[in-house]
Amino acid sequence: GPLVPSLTAFVVCSLLEEHCPSYVDPTFTAAMESRLDLIASGAADQTGVGYLAEYYEGDRGLAGVVAHMEQTVLPDDAKRARIPSPKGGGTDGGKDEVAVFVGPWGPYVRLAADPASPAAPLPSGMAADLSSLTPGALRAVLDGHGQNGTLLGQHRTDGTCGSWSGGKG
Repeated sequence: GPLVPSLTAFVVCSLLEEHCPSYVDPTFTAAMESRLDLIASGAADQTGVGYLAEYYEGDRGLAGVVAHMEQTVLPDDAKRARIPSPKGGGTDGGKDEVAVFVGPWGPYVRLAADPASPAAPLPSGMAADLSSLTPGALRAVLDGHGQNGTLLGQHRTDGTCGSWSGGKG
C-alpha cells in the first residue's frame, strides 16, 4: 500500500517549515549530501568532525536553532498537526475551529483557540486515515465525546456516528 505520513510527521514538518526553513529546503539538503559524499569518498575531512561541528555549532547551527525554538515556540504550536484538507476545504480559523494535536497518549482534538477547552481522543481509525479528518468529522468527535461518550467512527455508507460510553451497563 501507499506510504501515509503519521500525525506526528505533520507536527514535525510544520515546526521545521515554520521555524527551521533552511533544514527542509531542497537546496540545503542537496548541499549537505554533496559534502557528506566528499567526506565519504575521502576528498574532504575524512572524519567529518569539522563538518558536524559547523552543522551543529555554526552561525546558524542546529544547537542555536533548537535553543531559540525552546524560547519562542508555544507548546500548542509544538503539538498541533496541520493537515492539508484532501478536498481543498479548510477551516475558518475562528474561535470554534477544532484542531488535531499529538500528545503523549496519542492524538486528540479540541478547540484550536482555547487550550483549556475539553479535549477528546481521536479514534484510531481516523488517525490512520487522514482523509477522514474533515472539519465536520473533527467537530463530531469533540461534540460526541462530551455528550455520548467517545466517538468510535463514522459508518462508511450512511455517515452515522458510533460512540462508546464507558461504565457498567
